[in-house]
Amino acid sequence: AHNWAVREARGELVIVLDSDDALVPPALERLRYHWESIPDGERRAYAGLSPNSVDQNGRLVGRPFPRDVMDTDLREMYYRHGLKGDKLPCYRTDVLLAHPFPEGVKGVLIPESVVWFRIARRYRLRFINEQLRVYYMDQPSLLRGSAPARHAVGRRLMYLIRLNEDLEYLKHAPLLFLRMAANYSRYCFHAGVALRDQVGMLGPACARWLWLLTAPAGRLLYQADRWRDKLDRPAVHAAGRGDRARD
Repeated sequence: AHNWAVREARGELVIVLDSDDALVPPALERLRYHWESIPDGERRAYAGLSPNSVDQNGRLVGRPFPRDVMDTDLREMYYRHGLKGDKLPCYRTDVLLAHPFPEGVKGVLIPESVVWFRIARRYRLRFINEQLRVYYMDQPSLLRGSAPARHAVGRRLMYLIRLNEDLEYLKHAPLLFLRMAANYSRYCFHAGVALRDQVGMLGPACARWLWLLTAPAGRLLYQADRWRDKLDRPAVHAAGRGDRARD
């Protein structure tokens, strides 16, 4: 759906809004102001803009950026500056066309960072400490509360890309990379990927060592997911019978 929308877009920028998102009234005006404040000759180095979000009660989602206006790439912001919380993605249409989401992947979820982090290898963003998006955290979602196995293929892909392409930031966020390696193994187990294939898909030697250190933890996380899923199933089935009875 995202790829189709980008192909149909005729504007210079695309704002990515999900069903639980809204824009504050001056958002479009402020986005245009910040985009046009980048000099024409420098704009080709930027993929777009990233302002802050608030929840439905007006509270900031995650952390503010270190400066009110900050030009850097997403990987730097994430690994070196500790980016937290959902922000508003506003990207150049031509950049999104050149970096489509993978299609034909089993499951519902392809994490946005699969695309955003690859774009960050070539382009920077202008990060803005203005709250231009409302994120309604109490709304129904296709993703919230669903079993991890349902999105295992997309999440495995996300962690695989991070471990293969972002290890230059290992010294800045070693614990984060250990968690990513454990989750890579976790979702590989959910997706039915054998151990030899898990390690075989990792290119850098350091990524393989991280996998070796954390694979036991990944297995435990996988087993815990399955245990929770079994506990949740009777409640889901009971709710389904009640719905049919009411119908």
